[in-house]
Amino acid sequence: LTLHGKEQYNIQTVTQNGQSSEKPYCRKGDDARVAISYYTVGTSTSAMDAKGKGDARDVFDLIDCGKEDELANLVNKNPAVLDSENVNRFTVAQYAILRKKWKPILKWLPKIEYRLKETILIAVLGSEVKVVAALLRDRRYDGNSELPVLFPDHLTPIMVAAQMGNYKMIKLFVEMGYTVPIPHRAGCICNECEMEKKHKDDVSITLLRLDSYKALCNPAYLLQDIFPDPIIESFMLCREMDKCMDCEPYYKAIIL
Repeated sequence: LTLHGKEQYNIQTVTQNGQSSEKPYCRKGDDARVAISYYTVGTSTSAMDAKGKGDARDVFDLIDCGKEDELANLVNKNPAVLDSENVNRFTVAQYAILRKKWKPILKWLPKIEYRLKETILIAVLGSEVKVVAALLRDRRYDGNSELPVLFPDHLTPIMVAAQMGNYKMIKLFVEMGYTVPIPHRAGCICNECEMEKKHKDDVSITLLRLDSYKALCNPAYLLQDIFPDPIIESFMLCREMDKCMDCEPYYKAIIL
């Protein structure tokens, strides 16, 4: 699964050391390589941290081997195991979603609280609409303020879904009341922006603005039941981005 800042959210690459993708791989030393947020890590179930013993180690092995019945039984006996992490900071739930082995744990997903935002982001990147719907079911995400470990702080699930142009995923978020806020233009001196400057650095503010525009300008987002007239809205967004280029010419290449 590849995520490089603002560049790519929808390229998924899982290598299995030459193993056929049709067979589950269980041997010690096999791994899935995942590049997320500016760096590459190897997710190997054989390299667990101190928390990855006993049931936690077993559950990662079961995911790799595709043993769905055993995985379901283990999670049913000990649901807390879903919060266990491997050495690369993936929780069991995140790893199962990443490996497309989430069906045995689907009924437990609405109860997840630990690193919930990241779990939703991984599901969005994998285009797992059913998983995202389960994770959002009890609205736990609304009150979750935990900062992500593997993603930039400013990214939201609907922002990533919009950047990917995933119409069904965006529709799910919109129907639940989530939208991408229209950012204030660069150089804005309103009270809200002045307050934001006191708590955030200029680069973070600019990255949020650029990622927001990238999401807002995607046709799959513009065509949702959000704007009265998507065509007029697209022209207004273009005008705002032109003004951003005037205020921050060094980001012109990214905006264009």
